[in-house]
Amino acid sequence: MQCKNCGAILDAQNDVCPNCGVRVNVDVDNSQENLNVQLVNDVPIEESPVQEPINIVPPVQNIGNISEDVAVFNNNYEQKKSKKGIVAFIVTLVILVVGLLGFTFYITRTPKMVFNGFVNKLFKEVESSMVDFDTMKGSLTLQTSLSTNDESSEILDIINDIFVSIDYEIDYTKKDALLGINTKYDNDKLLNLDVYLKDNKGYVLLEDLYDKYISVDVGDIDSLFETTDVKDSKTVFSEVRSAITKSLKNEYFTKSKEEITIDGKKVEVTKNILSLDKNGEAIAKDVLTYLNNSDKFVESFSNISKLEKNEIKSMIEEELKSLEGSNSSVQHKVSLSIYTKGLMNEVVGVELSYVEGDDEMLIRFIEESDNNFVFELSAEEKLKGKVKLTENADKTIIDFEMSDETVDNKIGLTITSYVDYGSKLSSVNVTNSVDVNELTEEDQTEIVTKLMENQVVQKLMEQIGGLSFGNEDDIYNDDDYYYEDDYYYDEDDYYYDDDYYYDEDDYYYEW
Repeated sequence: MQCKNCGAILDAQNDVCPNCGVRVNVDVDNSQENLNVQLVNDVPIEESPVQEPINIVPPVQNIGNISEDVAVFNNNYEQKKSKKGIVAFIVTLVILVVGLLGFTFYITRTPKMVFNGFVNKLFKEVESSMVDFDTMKGSLTLQTSLSTNDESSEILDIINDIFVSIDYEIDYTKKDALLGINTKYDNDKLLNLDVYLKDNKGYVLLEDLYDKYISVDVGDIDSLFETTDVKDSKTVFSEVRSAITKSLKNEYFTKSKEEITIDGKKVEVTKNILSLDKNGEAIAKDVLTYLNNSDKFVESFSNISKLEKNEIKSMIEEELKSLEGSNSSVQHKVSLSIYTKGLMNEVVGVELSYVEGDDEMLIRFIEESDNNFVFELSAEEKLKGKVKLTENADKTIIDFEMSDETVDNKIGLTITSYVDYGSKLSSVNVTNSVDVNELTEEDQTEIVTKLMENQVVQKLMEQIGGLSFGNEDDIYNDDDYYYEDDYYYDEDDYYYDDDYYYDEDDYYYEW
C-alpha cells in the first residue's frame, strides 16, 4: 500500500505515514483491489508489475520540523521586536533631551542672548522687505485728529476736516513718476491735481481748473530714480547685524525684575539692560573694526555709495582714531533695555534712557498685543501714545495717537499705505503742455476764477476767515487807546502803526 500524500510504501499496520506524517485512513482490501485491477471501459487489463519505491522529496515537512521552525521564527520575531523597542526608546529619549535643552535655553537666556535675538529679528524684518523691482506703485492717505483746550482749537478742527490721498507710480528704468494728489474738506472734493516728472521737468494738471498740463523746470531729478542692488543692500545689513551681535559681551549687561503695565494689567517682567555710557565706546570700536575688516561690507557699501573702497576704509579708520582720542570720563548715564516676560522670555518692550544730573529723558515702547504698541516719552513734559498696525488685504493702516499729560493736547494720525512692485504703469501724454512762463493773463484769470468759484474752497476760506486769534479785542478796544486814520494812540499821545511805535519826538521803534 502506498501513501496517497507522498507515495511511500506502507505496511498494513501503519496508521500514519512514517515519511510525511499524514494519517492513513484507507481500507486495505479496497486498496489492494485497486492495485491489482484497473478497468478501462469495463474491460480488465493485466496487473502492472510492482515498481521499486521511489524516494520523493515531500512537499510538507514532518510535524517535528514544523514545530522547530515555528519556535525559531517566534524567537527571531521577539528579538526584532525587542530591538525596535530599544530604538524607539532611544529616539524618544533624544527628543525629550533636545526639547528640554531648548526649553532650558529659552528660560535661562542671558541678556546678551536676548539682545542678539532681538537684533537678528529686527534686521531680518528689514532685509525681508528688500525686493528687486523696476516699477512700483502705491497709495498713501492721511487723516489727522488733533485737539487742544487753548484758543487754537478752531484751526485744529479745520485741519481735522482735511483729507489727503496720494497715488504714485514710479518707473526707475524710464526715470519718470506720476503723482495723483486728491484732497477733501468736510468729506467734499476740494482740489485734485496730477504731477508728472520726466526729463527734469514737472508737469502739473489742475483738475477742473485748467485742461492742459503746465510744465515747470525742476532741475536735476535723476537722483530720485537711483536704486541700489538688493543683493548689496542685504549684504550691508547682514554685515552690520553681525558686527553688532559680535561686539556685545556678557559683562556689558545687567538685569532686574520689574513690574510694568501691559494692556491695563500689572505684569512682572525681566529688564535686560545694556549700559551704553560705560560700554558704548568699546562697542563702537568693535563694530567699526569688524566692518573695516569685512571685504563683503566694504565692496557692497562701495557699490551703494559710489565711493572707492579705500575711501570707505579711510573713513572708518578716521572714526576709530577719533574714538581713541575721545574723553572717556562720562558725566551721564545712557542705557538701552529690552523687557521680556514669561518662561519663554517673550520680548514685550524696548526702552532708551538718558540721565544727566537731574535731567532725564526716557523713550519706551511696550507691545500690548500683536501689532499694538504703547509708547512713552518723558523729558520736561510727559507724552504718552499708542500705535496700532493693521494689515487689511493689501493695505497697511497705522493709527497713531499721542497726548500730553500736563496739557490737554492730543495728536491723532491715521495713515493708510499700499505698495505694489513690478506692475504696469499708466501712460501720460504731455505733448500739448504749456510752459508756466507762457501762460497768458486769460489763462491765469481762468484758473483763479474757477478756483474761487469752487464751493468747497469757498467754505474752507470762510472757516479760515472766521478764526479768532485771541487778543485783537484786548488791544483795540481798550479804554486807554483811541484811533485816527491808520494809527492808534495811548493816553500819553504815543501813536502806533502795524510795525512801529513812536515816542513824543517822533522817534520810532520796531516791535
